[in-house]
This record gives sequence, C-alpha cells and structure tokens, in this order.
Amino acid sequence: MSVDSTNIFQKLLDQIYVYNLNETHPDTFNSLRLEKQAKKLDERHPDLAASARGLIAAIQGNLDESDRQHVLAKKLSRHPHHKMYQAMSLRILGEHECSYFFMQCIMSVMPDPVGLLSSEISLAFKSGHHIEVTRYHHELLRIKAEIPINTQLLIYFNHLIDLSKISLDVFPKIRVLVHSLQKTFKIEEPEFTLEIVDKHLYCWLTTEADPNTITQLNTQLASSIALMTGENLDRYHIGYRAPDDKDTKSVNIEALHNFVHDVDFYRYDYDDDDE
Repeated sequence: MSVDSTNIFQKLLDQIYVYNLNETHPDTFNSLRLEKQAKKLDERHPDLAASARGLIAAIQGNLDESDRQHVLAKKLSRHPHHKMYQAMSLRILGEHECSYFFMQCIMSVMPDPVGLLSSEISLAFKSGHHIEVTRYHHELLRIKAEIPINTQLLIYFNHLIDLSKISLDVFPKIRVLVHSLQKTFKIEEPEFTLEIVDKHLYCWLTTEADPNTITQLNTQLASSIALMTGENLDRYHIGYRAPDDKDTKSVNIEALHNFVHDVDFYRYDYDDDDE
C-alpha cells in the first residue's frame, strides 16, 4: 500500500475513532467529507475503500450498508485487517457480541494480537464499556501476552470499577456527559485516576484549565449526574482538579504495583455476590 493511501485511511480511522469514542453521528456535511476521503482510495485500493465506507456507515448508524461494504471488502481482499474493520463497525453499532466473535476469529492470523487487543481495551475503557475490557483482558491472558503498562493500568482501573459494584450500564452515559462538557469548555482530554476509598469509587480528572473553569465543570458535572435516573451513584464520585506536584501516571503505576503485590490481579475471579 502506498504511503498516501495509508495516510488517507489512517486519517479516516482517526476521525471515526472520535465518533466511536463519543458515541455520536456525523452531520450531513461531515458525512460527505468522510465519503469524499474514502473515494480517494477507490482506484488503487478498492478493498480499503470498501472497509472505509463500512466504517463510515457504522458511525452513521446504517447497519445494512456497513455490512454490505465489509462483505465487499472481504471479497476484494483476503487481508485479515478487513475482518478487524468489520469488528470495529459492529462495535460502533452496539453489536458487541458479534464484534467480539469477529475479533476472536482473526486473533490467530493477526501479526500483532497484543497491540490489537490493547487498542480494543483502550477504546472500550474510554467509552465506558467495561465488560468489553474484561473480555479482551481474558484474551490477553489466553495467549499469555506480555501486557503493556498502559494497558495494565486500564485493566487495573477496570477492576476497581468492578469491585465498586456500581452498575456498568451507567458508565457509557457518564463518558458521553464528560466529553460533552470538555467540548463545551474547550479543554483537552484530561489525565485520570481511579481509586476506591471506604467502598466509594473516586474518579479524578486532571486538567490544566483555570480555577474558574474547573469550578464550572464540577458544578455542571455534579448537576448532570444528579439528574441521572434509575442509577444508584451514592458511592460514585467524579470531579476535575488541577495538577499537583506528583506525576499522575507515576502515582497510578505505584498503585497498580501495590495492588498486584497483594492480589493475583491478572487471574482474579469475579465475585458476583452482594457486599
């Protein structure tokens, strides 16, 4: 594949990733812009163009068109990446069971399954789909992978969420809310850390925003979460804060190491009993 084609497709993936992460659909203008980029791949890489259109259809919420384009891509090329792109589309469309099945099918033929699974864990965690994190973590265990430290941290945080016994259904909603606030206030994606204190789950979002903006963010965040109905969030606390003298990642890694030292973390069993 030419460098130009790689750049075009990667640019499309980057844009699709944002819609996937935020669980939003492109408007008409942006849909046309994405389709125009995909068309540039038609002449030299029609298989890649079809996969691109399949992903675009997915973020537009069009399951039938997405499936049609991915079937076409696999007819044009036997490269396993096309199955991976179909799995991505299925996840975008909320078809998590089918997506997971596709991912399992291509694991044995992917050149870098650890990188692929780590990427899936990152996206699933950041979009609030914590059951998916557990599934892909188990795949890493199954293939006896050496898990990258950044992925270990996400798995660790995911386990804290599981230990909190808070309904997993609420986290995608919180993620959408947080992103909406960050977009409104024009702040960068914050660093974050999670911890359990006295059976309460705390999520801290570290931002370089000025104190007044942080106050407004926390006020709106608290108000919006209070309006969420049908969920018991008495033991869940989330808020923005300014950086301190400590390096957030170093603190997180230290917490991870302490946890691993005390618990056989990588092979923990889930306890579904009530507290």
